[in-house]
Amino acid sequence: MARLASHFEHVDFPVELALPHRVDDFLRIADRMAEVRDFVLGRGIEVLSVHAAQGKLSADDYAKWAEPAMQLADEIGAKSVTFHPNQSKHNRQNDQISARRHLRALQRGRLALAAVETFGGHGRVLRPEEIVAKGLPLVLDTSHIHDDERIRRLIREYHQNIPAVHLSARTGSEQHLPIDAFCLEVVGLLQTLKWTGSVILEYLPWHHYRTKADLRLIERFLHGEQNLEIPPPDDRFKDEPDRWGYGDMGDG
Repeated sequence: MARLASHFEHVDFPVELALPHRVDDFLRIADRMAEVRDFVLGRGIEVLSVHAAQGKLSADDYAKWAEPAMQLADEIGAKSVTFHPNQSKHNRQNDQISARRHLRALQRGRLALAAVETFGGHGRVLRPEEIVAKGLPLVLDTSHIHDDERIRRLIREYHQNIPAVHLSARTGSEQHLPIDAFCLEVVGLLQTLKWTGSVILEYLPWHHYRTKADLRLIERFLHGEQNLEIPPPDDRFKDEPDRWGYGDMGDG
């Protein structure tokens, strides 16, 4: 738990709890989820969602890594669990049927929503518009879709079934950068639609120092403040992993 304690140092805001992204790494600690639960509850950390390991939703062994994420979410009061739609290049139709069946099984008897994250490529077992067409809970990631109008359309047409938004900026070559003007536009559109889900700032680790300042900036925007100055991305800590925490070093 020492690593977990270090990661959550300076965290005094609601979060998404990300489990190890490699399935093999997660399975090595899967039997310690009760410790994770006790740590979160003991620290009084508000967890909005849990991000499951990046396993294959369409595979027969999905439950060994996906079920513990759903159980943990219910035990700590998270509203949703984020699942990546796995790559499927050769038998996508059958894989999609399997993934949907597994998502239904994961949802059965659970309070937290089993939600599928958006990716812009064509090789995923569930593409964004297919998530919508099948009526599945959708986690909208603004860095994974490189088409602003497509993001606007997904929000307008499907906001009622989006439990969480992973908010970050992107360029042609980089993703998960600190927020920009389009990110504020997304937040404004959600506010207009009276959306009640969770906004999670999902940044590359060397940008975590911006999280608190950017949350304050979003709050000011939601309260009607105009002409806000958004600092550009700054890679100052990219080569200093010891400083990849949530210490408040940004401008307020």
